[in-house]
Amino acid sequence: MGCIRMKIVTFSNSAKQRLTQKESFQVEAIKKLDITTSHADVEVYIHEESVINILLETYEDGPVLIANIENDHLHITAKNPEKSMRLFSVNLPQCRLQITLPKNHIENWGIKTGSGDVYTQALSAEMVLIRTGSGDVNALGLTVEKANIAASSGDLKIHDLEVNDLEFETSSGNVKLKTVHGKNIKGTAGSGNIVIKNINGERLELDTSSGNIKLENISVDYASFRASSGDIKAEYLKADETIMKTSSGGVKVKNFSGNVKGTSSSGNVKLLCVDDGSFDIKTGSGNITVGYGHEQINTDIEVKTGSGKIKSNLPINTISKAGNKWAGNVGTAENHVHLRTGSGDVKINVMKEEV
Repeated sequence: MGCIRMKIVTFSNSAKQRLTQKESFQVEAIKKLDITTSHADVEVYIHEESVINILLETYEDGPVLIANIENDHLHITAKNPEKSMRLFSVNLPQCRLQITLPKNHIENWGIKTGSGDVYTQALSAEMVLIRTGSGDVNALGLTVEKANIAASSGDLKIHDLEVNDLEFETSSGNVKLKTVHGKNIKGTAGSGNIVIKNINGERLELDTSSGNIKLENISVDYASFRASSGDIKAEYLKADETIMKTSSGGVKVKNFSGNVKGTSSSGNVKLLCVDDGSFDIKTGSGNITVGYGHEQINTDIEVKTGSGKIKSNLPINTISKAGNKWAGNVGTAENHVHLRTGSGDVKINVMKEEV
């Protein structure tokens, strides 16, 4: 380990001198790594060498690099000195902290920034914790036991992840999650949207306040999707058990396989299925549509609407029918379909062209 080296570079079009600080550590004794910055972006890269290289691109009176080891724990900070801190930090020059290290050595990661972005590539660890204030997170190619990623107003982009447990959260930012293999995935967004594609795992739980949830190519044992005022849309969703709940948003699922329980206060619910399943769906004032992509249907059916209409092209053996409530069965009735709406219409049909 050597002392921190500094290089001064002056740009004619800049009001402040640009500074570069560097440090290197041998990696053998390090198992934990914590990185903390005020507004500097954090970038993590992988190389084949057995050292950790640290590079801070800063500016005059800007963040200063401090790196030290305590036992097997490396602490890296890039913050402004107290004397140069301002009450209002606006239009600050760009600042970048770059960490380059071997892939399979650090067991526990902690990265925290105020307004800086975070970019990580091909990390392999037991635990990864990432926190930003207004910065974005771009995490690619993670292989971890547990990951916890959160941003206050920044966006989250997580691609190509192998994980046992993943938790993510953003207040007003958007989330994009793509190609994840994991046991348990749980995420929340306040006013941002959640877009997820290519997920294979055991549990998937998503919750938004005013944002939408959009899903594609999902295969899990258990799924739970909740959106207060946003919509839930999915295509190619397979789950043994699915829970969907919205307040004023709608639900539309195409190419669904499994069992589902869905509720919506005032939104419409449309479920287009590739095979049989048990469906328990309830809306306040919205319409309900259940469409099958095949004719070999085996289910018993209960339908009720307050003031709406009931339509079906299925060969239903009617057991009882009274006003806007009727019950019957199709085939061997191995599954159960229960549809209820206050003032909406109900349709339950074979709809090959839409699945």
